[in-house]
Amino acid sequence: MSKIVEIENILKNKLVGDFYCAKDNNCDNVVVFVHGFLAGRKWNGRFVQFAKSLAENNINVYSFDLTGYGESSDENITISSGILDVKCILSYLRFQKYKSIGLVGHSLGGIICLNQDFSKISKLCLLAPVTDKIHYSFTEKFGNIVMNKMHNQGYFDFKGNPSKGYREFFRVSEKLEDEREKIDQKEVLSKCSVDTLIIHGDKDKLVSLSDSKKAIKYLNSNSKLEILSDEGHFFDSNLDKVSKLISTWFTNM
Repeated sequence: MSKIVEIENILKNKLVGDFYCAKDNNCDNVVVFVHGFLAGRKWNGRFVQFAKSLAENNINVYSFDLTGYGESSDENITISSGILDVKCILSYLRFQKYKSIGLVGHSLGGIICLNQDFSKISKLCLLAPVTDKIHYSFTEKFGNIVMNKMHNQGYFDFKGNPSKGYREFFRVSEKLEDEREKIDQKEVLSKCSVDTLIIHGDKDKLVSLSDSKKAIKYLNSNSKLEILSDEGHFFDSNLDKVSKLISTWFTNM
């Protein structure tokens, strides 16, 4: 059972999410789901499946749309705006007296999760996460016409797919390109003090598994890297396994 919970960030932008209640109404833990680039909290039903599994295991879940995505307020998409959104969500949950808070981030949501205050976070799970600078150019991904438009006006609009739970279009800021190119993996990960589970497919063509193999070396000794054979960026063949790995990881958080 889930209910829609709307929260305002510090800029007065609306954040819309689904709160999945644990079986025990007195449960004082919660896990926040942070989606990736050009996605959303529905994410083809993946986050819904993962969230329901956690709730069945007596863990509350808040899965929300970052600003610029889904039902949340319009905003030009950047990493920094996502970081701000999650900080506001965490502040809200602490105000609601949740004692243990975990984070799950997929893809670009991974680097957003890694830029939080870990003194207030109990555990972290990263799914095919962005942890290092970009290995391709935005021009290669989006083409010259789109990039020229972005550099001229400071953003470009990318058509979404509402039938899959995404909004009709995403407005991508020019700032995002610069942010992706300046990620310092060692600097970012060295600040992460909590136990972290990384799940990554060995056939991922969007975020290289080699990034996660390097990332795990900067994390504490209780952290783990789970490599899924013949799996890509979206875990299409292993959703049940990923769901179980996430639920097991946050047990006794």
